[in-house]
Amino acid sequence: MTKTGTSYIQGFFKANSDEIKKIGIEYPKQFLSGSGHHQIGHFYNSDISEIHHGQRPKVFSETKFRKYLSSIQKNNNVIISSESLFWLPKKDIKRFLANFEGFEVLVVAYIREVVAHTESGYGQGIKQGSFRRKARISEKYIKELQMKGRLNRYAKLKDWESVVGRNNLIIRPFDRPSLKDQDVLSDFLRISELDLKIKLSDYTNSLKKFNQNISPSSWYLEKLRLLNRAGYFRGMDNKSRKVLIKKLDHILDTNEYPQINFNSSRAARALISVTSADEEKLIAEYFPKQRDVQKPQIGPNNYYDALRPITRAIISWTKVKFYIKALRVKRAFRKLSIRN
Repeated sequence: MTKTGTSYIQGFFKANSDEIKKIGIEYPKQFLSGSGHHQIGHFYNSDISEIHHGQRPKVFSETKFRKYLSSIQKNNNVIISSESLFWLPKKDIKRFLANFEGFEVLVVAYIREVVAHTESGYGQGIKQGSFRRKARISEKYIKELQMKGRLNRYAKLKDWESVVGRNNLIIRPFDRPSLKDQDVLSDFLRISELDLKIKLSDYTNSLKKFNQNISPSSWYLEKLRLLNRAGYFRGMDNKSRKVLIKKLDHILDTNEYPQINFNSSRAARALISVTSADEEKLIAEYFPKQRDVQKPQIGPNNYYDALRPITRAIISWTKVKFYIKALRVKRAFRKLSIRN
């Protein structure tokens, strides 16, 4: 699933694909979109609304994929990784796995507590410019997820289980104390038994490079959303956007107000109300020992849900000052780009 350390795992395997191939572990680069095999996941998803980050990945050739799999040497391991594979309809899971006839298939999925997962995914959408007009997760957004079938994780796990069998499906909680060495990559290598071939101590540089996906504060994301809404990044490619955001860090990463806790909001309560029954089944069946960790925690009423007029006025003035500072940074960035 998304927001469970998958980018870290994918980045590691992509960076070291040539090295690990020498020891019998294949991570096919020819089918990558970014660091993951998202073009494979999207090709096999018959739901045309399934789009990765707002656009279709590059064209995937099923013929080339099957030819590649037929060329794999006996006893070699092949790793296919994409968050989009998790949400495949049951019929598409069967169609995808039909390519692996003759292989021993092991499916690994990491599941994060539902409130934290939803909040993290929303923040990712803001960072990528997908969300502009929503100040925070709303009850309407929760309903949209529900209509798209993105909240019933238990039903989707049962789809995979019915196709590959329970013994070939490994479900792990994305909870650091539960992971081997409190690291998702170490945990993945252990449960897939690849730690017998890969010693992470030999890949120190790769670990430093890819284990840097730090979650920003709620006010950082709110300011970034304001810039998205104002069209601040309009006309920029993804690379330029990331560079400019890095230059804005000093004004984005300031917390003038208390942290906004999503798990204390009305939207969080709405989320739990529509997912509680399915999440109870998921926890009882797959994480009975981590019941307290996986169960959503609700905090006191969120101060952001009931801002007083005077507080709103102060925040509005702060927004104006923030826009002015951001515009100065953007002008300096443009001048630097022109000179280069």
